[in-house]
Amino acid sequence: MLSLRVGELVKGEEPLISYECSLREAFEKMREKGRGYILLMREKYPAGILTERDLIRLIEQGVSFEERAIDYASKRLIHVRDYRDLYYALSLMVENNIRRLVVVDKDGNFLGTLTMEEVLAQAEEDIFKKKLKVREILLDKEFVWVSAKTTLSECLRLMKEKNIGALPVLKDGMPVGIITERDIVKLFDRINLSDPVELYMSKPVITINEDALAELALRIMEENRVRRLVVVDDKGFAVGIISNRDIAKNAYESYWKFLETKLRHAKDVLNLLPEPTFEVLDLFSSQVIVWMNAKAIELFGSLIDHDITEVIPVKDWSYIYSTLLKDRRVERQRFNIGDKAYELSASYLFMETEKVKGRIKLMLRDITQDLHSQRIMERELSNYMRIMNSTEDMIIVYESDSGKIKFVNRAAIRKLGYTEDELKNMTIFQIVDADPEFISQNIQRIVRKDEVIRGRRFYKDSYGNRLPVDITATKVHMNSVPYILIVARDISDRLKLEEEIERKTRELENLHDFILNLNRCSSEGEAYNLLAHMLVKIAGVDALAIYRINPSLNRVVDKLFYGSMEYAECLEEGEEPSACKVFQSAQPFLVRDKKAYSCPLFKSEYGSYMCMSVVSGGKTIALLSMVSQKEDFFDREKLDFIENIVNTFAPFLSNLRLIEINKELSIRDPLTNLYNRRFITEFLHKKIEEAKRTKSQFALLLLDLDHFKKINDTYGHQFGDLCLKVLSDVLRDTVRSMDIIGRWGGEEFVVILPNTGRLEAVEVANRIKESLKKKLLYSDKGIPVSMTASIGVAVFPEDGETVDDLFKVADDKLYLAKSEGRDMVIP
Repeated sequence: MLSLRVGELVKGEEPLISYECSLREAFEKMREKGRGYILLMREKYPAGILTERDLIRLIEQGVSFEERAIDYASKRLIHVRDYRDLYYALSLMVENNIRRLVVVDKDGNFLGTLTMEEVLAQAEEDIFKKKLKVREILLDKEFVWVSAKTTLSECLRLMKEKNIGALPVLKDGMPVGIITERDIVKLFDRINLSDPVELYMSKPVITINEDALAELALRIMEENRVRRLVVVDDKGFAVGIISNRDIAKNAYESYWKFLETKLRHAKDVLNLLPEPTFEVLDLFSSQVIVWMNAKAIELFGSLIDHDITEVIPVKDWSYIYSTLLKDRRVERQRFNIGDKAYELSASYLFMETEKVKGRIKLMLRDITQDLHSQRIMERELSNYMRIMNSTEDMIIVYESDSGKIKFVNRAAIRKLGYTEDELKNMTIFQIVDADPEFISQNIQRIVRKDEVIRGRRFYKDSYGNRLPVDITATKVHMNSVPYILIVARDISDRLKLEEEIERKTRELENLHDFILNLNRCSSEGEAYNLLAHMLVKIAGVDALAIYRINPSLNRVVDKLFYGSMEYAECLEEGEEPSACKVFQSAQPFLVRDKKAYSCPLFKSEYGSYMCMSVVSGGKTIALLSMVSQKEDFFDREKLDFIENIVNTFAPFLSNLRLIEINKELSIRDPLTNLYNRRFITEFLHKKIEEAKRTKSQFALLLLDLDHFKKINDTYGHQFGDLCLKVLSDVLRDTVRSMDIIGRWGGEEFVVILPNTGRLEAVEVANRIKESLKKKLLYSDKGIPVSMTASIGVAVFPEDGETVDDLFKVADDKLYLAKSEGRDMVIP
């Protein structure tokens, strides 16, 4: 019976009321007519509709019944022409999730309404060709019920929240009643929301077994003039509830063998889309719109039951339709509607029925602005590409989910050494030299938190080298898909500069510390140790030899060796260093490896070595020989650093020498170069304290040159000075190196003999006296002159424990020696 025309079922007895009525008047009229809806009429056309479900919603919301009905009515009325068949009408109801259609003639004049109950009553024979059981209808259908004591307020809340028209009332799992939308309509102006539902529920409950066929359920509903049945199992326990709408939907979908289930929420999602969306039935000779989403209605008005060519121009639709029949799909087909440009995507589902050839789903996208923007963007993109390809920064765009590279600029191609095609077949994980998990975590931070990642990375180029870069990574969208945009700057030169600055800074810091420590040095030896520390520990040479030079004599006076490597001496102490290649030259002598020319004097094993002089005041004061086990150790940077150290060291060493010379002058007699009286006095004070602590002894010799005044008077003061110098030489040659010799004043001299008793002191004094007598001098006239000396001996602590006591004893003995004939020792 699905081939019946819609107009044949319209009876013309409709529940109608003026749209200017109140809610109370509308629901009273609905109750009076005994229908589940009321049409609000504006002149001869329906302006809105109120249903039993609207009443539930309004009561639950607490809306006053004195409000205007049209303000709360649904304006979404789906029209169907009277010449359409019942299958088509049922399609509109299922597609649009409604139970009623407004029937109009071909000119759009209102004829009446068609309900789902009326369609199902006529279509039973057709739609139940497949035996559908009640239990199949209950699949995935939530079962909501209440107890008899549940308040009416809670019942209404549940009906509104779950969007259902009835609630079974159960006791111990058995149905004892049911509260429906129709029950509420009958009592809407007399209910108390705090009352229990048992006061308002209908009973007894009409039930059906879950194993019964759907066609039986439909007949029971028709016989009992109800729209719902409570489903029970074999023991009578309630397991669900079904309505005629549930049967229609399931039977309809089963009958036409739809390949996919049309769920209501899918329509809701489509209604949220910003693109107009249509469902079209292919009725062989025409293609008619049966559903439109909200955007389509907004743009084109309600065109349900209209031909699709009222939207898409005939010539464009002819091509689209033929393509759909051939390929079952059309994608991004462009056409114009007036001054608007659209892009269409559609799919075709063959139905294989006598009435319907197939079903078409299509979506339009307004691309007018896109085309205009595209032309602008193409021009701008061309400019951007020129900019991106002219920058020296690498620009890389890759997919956030796979890491696959989608775009690279010329700088990235040039610096990474790959071709553009090679890079586009790679992922970012192959480029970045880092843990893939670390990269993935950063991608998630960018995509999910919209973070901008900045940092330093290493990229791997096509040659296996690591390229240091500073990167900025951010999220960009292309065709609504998130991508990662990276701007990477090659910092190789900057790192080299930073390393050079860091190296120079370290050198300056080391040089600064070197200068500070040189200022603290109190002797040449300490200064040379500091120089060795700089060259061995800081510069890194393996062996260092320092040959100290007496610039007046041009002789090696001392040798110092440092470092971990064995060094063979190439100069001897006392040797003139004229054969050394840097003695007469300020330029270093550098041997980079064993193949290079080497100095004949150099004898050590080496990888490379360098010799250079330390020059002060135009004279060489030291020679440095530095050795490394590595070849090419002394590069330009190392050479510059060492030269800075040595050039800084030279003037400080000269100052230390001057200081030491001045110190020596302050404690030595200028004529004989022996210690002066002040030094002898200070030394004796310290020596006495030391001897007291160690309980040791020492001897003091006080000498006087006999007849010195006569020598001065006879041969002159110059000859007298010569006699004093000869005596000084005799003293140096006779005593030990540990003994202290000084000029006490005039022709008097002092010798201090540590750890020496009286007998040993007398032996030393006699050796001095005898050695002096053997020295024969000649005056300027050739006259031979010999010298003698008188010596007094004092011993600590026997002769005294103070400087004055010791000198008094020694002086007394000296005086006794002179008075008894001179040239003698008084012990």
